Amino acid sequence: MTARYRGHIELIPGEEGQPLCVVCGMCEKACPSNCISIGGEKPEGSKKKVLTSYRLDFTTCSLCGSCVDSCNFGAIRFSKEYNLASTRKEDFHFDLLKRLEESKQ
Repeated sequence: MTARYRGHIELIPGEEGQPLCVVCGMCEKACPSNCISIGGEKPEGSKKKVLTSYRLDFTTCSLCGSCVDSCNFGAIRFSKEYNLASTRKEDFHFDLLKRLEESKQ
């Protein structure tokens, strides 16, 4: 695997395992393919938003890297996952928050 390989994007966990994403929306705005959709909410008594959903439609992603470059918080990166194969389009609609939680287990 080369160092510059670009797989689909993935969320980067912080020290406590929670995503570093602050729900600023810059990755969503920077995406020319409109394949990223994020959602967040501000819990009562909290100063920051909390990420509630991060979805990637990999069927339309061009792997341009605009989302990774636009993230000022270092919350997303390209994965090294390369063996993605399926005959179903739905298998390439990723819930990145769910994938991050599954990787912790």
